[in-house]
Amino acid sequence: MVIECRYFSATKDVLAGSGGGLVSILVSHPLNTVIIQLRTNPDTYKSALHCARSIWNKQGILGYYKNKDIPMVSPAIIMSEQFFFYGQLKRWLGIKEIDDNYEISRCFLAGALTGCISSFIETPLELIHCQIQRQIKQHTHVFDPNVLDGMKYILNTNGLFGFYRGFTATIIRSVPACMFFFGGYEWTKRKLYTNTSSDWYSGTKEYHFRLTTLLGGACGGLACWFSCYPFDVIKSAIQTDDIRREHRKYTSYMDCVKQLYQDGGIKIFFRGFVPIVLRTIPVSAACFLAYEEIYRVLE
Repeated sequence: MVIECRYFSATKDVLAGSGGGLVSILVSHPLNTVIIQLRTNPDTYKSALHCARSIWNKQGILGYYKNKDIPMVSPAIIMSEQFFFYGQLKRWLGIKEIDDNYEISRCFLAGALTGCISSFIETPLELIHCQIQRQIKQHTHVFDPNVLDGMKYILNTNGLFGFYRGFTATIIRSVPACMFFFGGYEWTKRKLYTNTSSDWYSGTKEYHFRLTTLLGGACGGLACWFSCYPFDVIKSAIQTDDIRREHRKYTSYMDCVKQLYQDGGIKIFFRGFVPIVLRTIPVSAACFLAYEEIYRVLE
């Protein structure tokens, strides 16, 4: 019975996490499409709204999901495994009702451990995507810019261990990212539950649950990116570097930090920060709401 219960709990974590990942893609992909169009065609569009309208008028809603430069599968996989590990770690740490600061601190710990474990899955997935982006942007034509050819290129160049190029950088990024993503969500949700007054809130319990979930998810997403964005810039620089040893620009993590700073100062570590933050609010809110709703249905 215990094994069956654990198996069912793990299944719920995977299914609910997959649902959250799918919803986050549906929400984030149009925003990413607009951001990329603005970056690649700065003279074509007057604003983000103008860009969004132009895409809608020319291609309809499908136009927001046609950008081949944006991965659609790997984020769903990453989100699914993160929710799975976080759910399992919460049970392993004995976290049940989050009603005191001790439970909240263990949620942050579960999030940090999730980031550490999930790095083993994230590193190869993100490396493949980064190498594809490198091919598209630099027109090097080393391999065709698709997932299968990208995997073959990495395998033929550096073997199986080549898929873990940037592993250390991924851990440094993912530990604080997941810690504040999940911990920030749990902390915000608890504060809203305990501090919400009847004067401010007069709706039903269901409405209250969904509202706190949305706000908690948005705050978790913000906390995530505020805590890890410079580390994500460094990780991306390492993984978009040439994987051939004789052609690599960066020899180590600290060498990458040093060269990035020499190229652009402290500002380079926050390049593109505002669009990411604005995007993460609706994406994280929708992701957590989908996760919680699916989890409740499965229960």
